[in-house]
Amino acid sequence: MLGVVFSRGRAWHEQDVLIGRLWALAKRLPSGWAFTDPVTGEFLSAQRERGWLTLAVSDTPGMGAQTVVASYLVGRWGMPAPPPLCRYLASVVDAPPASWPWRRRAQVADFNAKTGALGLAPEELAVLCAQARRTLAAATPPSRWLVPLQN
Repeated sequence: MLGVVFSRGRAWHEQDVLIGRLWALAKRLPSGWAFTDPVTGEFLSAQRERGWLTLAVSDTPGMGAQTVVASYLVGRWGMPAPPPLCRYLASVVDAPPASWPWRRRAQVADFNAKTGALGLAPEELAVLCAQARRTLAAATPPSRWLVPLQN
């Protein structure tokens, strides 16, 4: 295992550790609820579908504007996802990446492998971990920060 860490580089290892931390934070979020980040005002929610744990970060809905959701497939079947962690931007009414057919997920993974456009850098991943930690800390009084999701 140590040889794998050295062969892939320091950034890969750093991202692997941060994905594990983000996975542990996302597991603490209950499904069906959106938590409000007190600093940015964005909504964070955990979705569990087909064995995938997905962290969804949506911007605050504006007047007449379409809400954009950034989804991160953080882990599957009780294990954190291996690097690189990818960001999927979509409308709030679009299907989450966990419900996509395997061919579409494979096409998106191939696109990211070729371009790196969807992958998160360790710095971006650290900011996402800090946002999840801050949101969970502020959500201790549930009646104040919880917003039920509409299905």
